[in-house]
Amino acid sequence: MLLESLIPVALLVAGVLLCLTLIYIVHQHKDKGESPFFLMLIVSTLIWSLGYVFEIVFSDEKLMILSAKAEYLGIAFIPVAWFSFCSAYTGRFNRLVKTQLFYTLIIVPLITTFLAFTNEYHGLIWAKIEFSNIGMYRVLSPIHGLWFWVHVVYSHLLLITGNVLIIGNAILLPSVYRKRSILIVSAALLPWIANIGYLSKTTEFDPTPLAFVASAFLLLWGVYRYRLVEIIPIARNVVVENLDDAVVVIDNNHVIVDMNPAAERFLALPKDKVIGSKAVEVFIECPEALKLYNSETKVSRRVCIKRGKRGVKKYYDIKVLPISDKSKNILGRLVVVHDVTDIKRAEEYARKQRKKLKLLNERLEEKVAERTKEIEELLKQKNEFINQLGHDLKTPLTPLLSLLPVIEEKESDPDLKRLLGVVLRNARYMKNLVVDTLNLAKLNLPNLEFNLGSINLRDVIEDSLRDNEHIISKGNVNVENLVDDVYVKADRLRVKEVLTNLITNSVKFTPEGGRIVLYTESAGDEVKVCIEDNGIGLDEEQREKIFDEFYKVDESRHNVDSSGLGLTICKRIIEKHGGRIWAESEGVGKGTRICFTLPVWDDEGEE
Repeated sequence: MLLESLIPVALLVAGVLLCLTLIYIVHQHKDKGESPFFLMLIVSTLIWSLGYVFEIVFSDEKLMILSAKAEYLGIAFIPVAWFSFCSAYTGRFNRLVKTQLFYTLIIVPLITTFLAFTNEYHGLIWAKIEFSNIGMYRVLSPIHGLWFWVHVVYSHLLLITGNVLIIGNAILLPSVYRKRSILIVSAALLPWIANIGYLSKTTEFDPTPLAFVASAFLLLWGVYRYRLVEIIPIARNVVVENLDDAVVVIDNNHVIVDMNPAAERFLALPKDKVIGSKAVEVFIECPEALKLYNSETKVSRRVCIKRGKRGVKKYYDIKVLPISDKSKNILGRLVVVHDVTDIKRAEEYARKQRKKLKLLNERLEEKVAERTKEIEELLKQKNEFINQLGHDLKTPLTPLLSLLPVIEEKESDPDLKRLLGVVLRNARYMKNLVVDTLNLAKLNLPNLEFNLGSINLRDVIEDSLRDNEHIISKGNVNVENLVDDVYVKADRLRVKEVLTNLITNSVKFTPEGGRIVLYTESAGDEVKVCIEDNGIGLDEEQREKIFDEFYKVDESRHNVDSSGLGLTICKRIIEKHGGRIWAESEGVGKGTRICFTLPVWDDEGEE
């Protein structure tokens, strides 16, 4: 009789010690990242078991009731811990158990615990407290109140849902995991069997806490003995199942423990025949995968396999990745096989096309070289022709330009004198045209070099204004130089040629009493130079064509004072300096602004 009375206490004490052991084991393996809900389950079970021990051992009724109340610190939270563990373990309801929504699950347990400790005022947990005997010990045998049944319904809903999740996943495991499945199902059913026995009054002793201790032990055994979480997660990833790549999991004993449908198609074998087999027996057509197996890092290789009766060549990228725990212990290997046959064929096609393109480019380069040589020869001939033509034209023009002014001065007949003036002006136009044409031809030469150096723009502008003072005075315009000391990298004579051309051009198209302003602006590593007047202005078409060869702004085109090449020469000179030149105008009658850029010369005398 005494021995029978000691059995419940001994079992509960053993359960307490087992809980403490489980807590220690989980703490030692915390680096493996086990679920915190599993620890919550063990701690809740420990509190229930420990409170039950004191309820049985104490003889004072007040202390027994206090112990029973303390038990609810574990009883109320076990269903939440069980449901949360099963959800996290199977990968279901993650949003509920892994976010702030989790706190909604513990509302009922918190209310239940509060009502248990304040039961004397409302009787919602125990409507009436009675005592019964278990051998030589007395235990509470209360009549339960209304909220107790609310707690029972809520707890059983959580427990049932958790069991459905974990048992359902255990059933779906392949046959090679039969022992593991039995462990999971047993761990899920034990608390139910114990709790049904107690609620049906089969026994006065409540074995439910002991059943939860046993369940925790079985789950821990499954986790650490069979490594259910580490090598084969129960929560099968839907993405992996639907991958076109073959995925095979091999343990450290070279045994295939898992695979997806794509792997079945690759190996041409059903999963049931492959799971549990040695990898060397399965990867017969692809031994290269096994050669990569022993690597402790991620390795990959492209292989060619002849498939089918016809021996059709198929190309695959094989990757082998070690599966490690957080302690860097290798648990197995993940073999991923990706069919790259289409990619390989596309690469081969691209390689052939690149080879053809290379040959085509080589031929094209030869043609370009031939055409370039021909163009250079033509340019050389053109320049020689222009030089010879210029010489031939200037030779007869020189005596004409010398004799015509003398004849004009001595001639007394007004009509004849007017005709001589026309001839003289046209002769001068011909000379200017020849000179400008030769100048432009030289500027078009690719090997033409300028005498670059540091020049002060203000000084060059002042020189140009002095040289053209008679033209400015004759045009009766006001010219204002607002340029300070600004140094640029340029050929002084060429820049002066540009300025002279632009100044005389502005004077020509600015009415008497008009105004011309020269100024500069900083533009990063360049200086922008502008010549602005309030003359006849330009329309959009004129702005676009003003730098074209032989283009003249005046519509009559009878102006023999200009060759029509002045602005074209300016453009070539500025471009040879690496700058830009352009025209701006708001319209006809609203003035014109010609701007160009030159590179800055820094303080050390370098660009």
